[in-house]
Amino acid sequence: MAQWKKLLVSGSNISQLNNDAGYITSLSAGLISGSGQVTMGGDLTGTADNAQIAAGAVGTTELAAGAVTAAKLDGAIGLISSSAQLSDVVKTSGTQTIGGDKTFSDNVTISGDLTVNGTTTAISTTNLTVEDKYIALATGTTSGGSSGGIIVVSGSITGTEVGYGFAFNNTIQRWGFSRGTAVTTNGATISAWTVGTTFSPTSGAPGTAPTYGGTNNGIGNLHVDTATGDVYIYIETGQSSGGTAPEATVPQGPAI
Repeated sequence: MAQWKKLLVSGSNISQLNNDAGYITSLSAGLISGSGQVTMGGDLTGTADNAQIAAGAVGTTELAAGAVTAAKLDGAIGLISSSAQLSDVVKTSGTQTIGGDKTFSDNVTISGDLTVNGTTTAISTTNLTVEDKYIALATGTTSGGSSGGIIVVSGSITGTEVGYGFAFNNTIQRWGFSRGTAVTTNGATISAWTVGTTFSPTSGAPGTAPTYGGTNNGIGNLHVDTATGDVYIYIETGQSSGGTAPEATVPQGPAI
């Protein structure tokens, strides 16, 4: 049913009105100014001076292939406010948490510190270069006095890699060698102890037990008297003083 509607006209540049269809057409540019606002609806919200694309208005069906390119976005990324979060982009600065598995097909350079909180770190590389002079092991032990070492893999038993180890037994404070030790071990059994050597220009044997192994587990450590050239080997009290103790009676010490 037709009815009368009021039309307010400002200026004299309106060239055509398309009556009942509800449109104003064939207008010259610049006819709608800030003083005569048009309220947006549907996919556009706001006014002529402050129009925005409505949430959810643009999807894959609204964007033709190639409609958005890097060249068209060049310099326009600043339109995204600092409070907006893009879940599918890696930011070039600032703090960001990224979830899911990621694979880098080329080289990766990290200028800051690298912290790995996982349970396993696998490095599949031909050559490993470490700039530091010392490598700290067992830094995650909070109780103190941890044993540990390095294992060179030589084979596997039922799927577990085993090898020869160079290990430190913190219980008796001595280094030793192990064999057939699994890389997943929490403790290696020492097959043979390493020997530490001390020396001094004072004649005779030193008056203290060896640094490694101490009084009860320091067997085999050496001391060189540089004044006379005599060499002393440490044994335990009660064993033969005329030479080294029989191999069968030398204690190996506790496992690591």
